[in-house]
Amino acid sequence: MRTYNKDLPISDMQFNSEYVKKLEKHNINTKIQLGLSTANKLSFLHLSPSILSNMINLSRQSLSYVSNGRELINKGKTRSKISTGLLNIDKVLLGGITTGTTTLLVGDAGSGKTQICFQLTVNSQYLKNNNVKTLFIDVTGTFRSERLVEIANNNSVDVKSLLGNILVLRPYMNEKNIDLVSEIKRYLTHHNIKLIIMDDIMFNFYPETDYKQTSINNLRYFENFLYSINDLSIKYDVAIVLTHKIKKNYETNSYDAKFENLNIYRSSHFQILLDKKSPFQATLLNLDNKIFNNFLITKSGINNIR
Repeated sequence: MRTYNKDLPISDMQFNSEYVKKLEKHNINTKIQLGLSTANKLSFLHLSPSILSNMINLSRQSLSYVSNGRELINKGKTRSKISTGLLNIDKVLLGGITTGTTTLLVGDAGSGKTQICFQLTVNSQYLKNNNVKTLFIDVTGTFRSERLVEIANNNSVDVKSLLGNILVLRPYMNEKNIDLVSEIKRYLTHHNIKLIIMDDIMFNFYPETDYKQTSINNLRYFENFLYSINDLSIKYDVAIVLTHKIKKNYETNSYDAKFENLNIYRSSHFQILLDKKSPFQATLLNLDNKIFNNFLITKSGINNIR
């Protein structure tokens, strides 16, 4: 069975080998997966609740690491900002999304999620280091180099340099996402990546055709995946942008809340809701007083309406 992080197998824990085999048989292969479990989920081990809780806590403690204040301040000084193209939201975010954080773009189909990803990709070329690369994880086939060329040409960005600084990764199978963290880590190790885009985050984990069954099989994998990529964003000082499609009922002006209880919301530092009104609207959800930004999608990319 493939795991999310082969560097953190539960076999490293000093547990009885019989228990390790049973855990692996039930698709609990890593410390992260065990740490996210509950005593009820581990009832197949036939151990007392206190022992099960202790196993879970030991796994969680093994994932912890300590940094001193000086290390954190030095890391903060190296952080970079990438403009979203949305002026009101950039203003609140003090210049755009920050490396070392994860941002979620959520909205119905056609609400501008992918277009903002294209704008971010072009805007990443304004960073001081002109060799900054973007890793575009194209889950559903939305990547369009011709659209990037169009935006770049209308914003005085060198097209040849831009295209040379984009790495496109296309995971085809659901199973592929299980190894995706290791693949991302390999790219981060060998390239100067400051922006990672994954469009659409939920697609491979939750096919719409069989939500109940896939949610049972894939929820643990999905939560582990989110945990791991957030860790990578901090460790490698890279901005990660995830998109997530939710359906809107235009008669009631409400959204399908099917996924709102998932960790995709809690695990991202910033959430931006997009609405395909005329004009388009973006809302930064993290604040008590929500920040709105109306915009159009044109040949030059994201154009703000004041």
